Amino acid sequence: AVHGFFDKEMLFTLNEGGTRLPSHPDRTKTPGVDATTGSLGQGTSVAAGLGYTLRMEKSSQKVYLIVGDGELNEGQCWEAFQFIAHNKLNEVIVIIDYNKKQLDGKLEDIINPFDIQKKMEAFGFRTIRANGQDEESISDAIDEAKAVKDSAVCIVMDTVKAQGVPYYYDRSDSHSPKFGAEADAALDSVMAELEAFIDENGGM
Repeated sequence: AVHGFFDKEMLFTLNEGGTRLPSHPDRTKTPGVDATTGSLGQGTSVAAGLGYTLRMEKSSQKVYLIVGDGELNEGQCWEAFQFIAHNKLNEVIVIIDYNKKQLDGKLEDIINPFDIQKKMEAFGFRTIRANGQDEESISDAIDEAKAVKDSAVCIVMDTVKAQGVPYYYDRSDSHSPKFGAEADAALDSVMAELEAFIDENGGM
């Protein structure tokens, strides 16, 4: 929307019946989306293929893969990671959104991920830790990742779902909150939290 692929008004149709903005990006529905991906790990495989193509073309471009920690339950992610690491595809910068929650609850309650950073290292990745609430930390981690030349590289980014809006990040269902009478009653406080967050971060 920001880059003009579709009108910003379309954002208000997110997840509605018949929307062109479903939860999982769909290249046949959303203008500007080149690949259909989602919770099944397809994005990781797409990134591996794009990175391998860039290697063959001797391109200096990078592929940025953002994958959720809950998505790492999918075996397809680990197959693609193994391919990326085996080929030392530093053309792909893997960013893991480590927010500790997924659709059905906390990661450790659904399937304990154990130490994600050590797992990525065991798969052959150079790993970098970043604070997902700090833009400078994220930027520094990306710069460090771009400088890696001899191996696959991964940024494990510590984040908080709904950061800046305590009404949601304190809830167990913050991954996919339901809106209704309870949320409507809290609307004023939620909007105040959002406005304060925007003001603290220099506007939108």
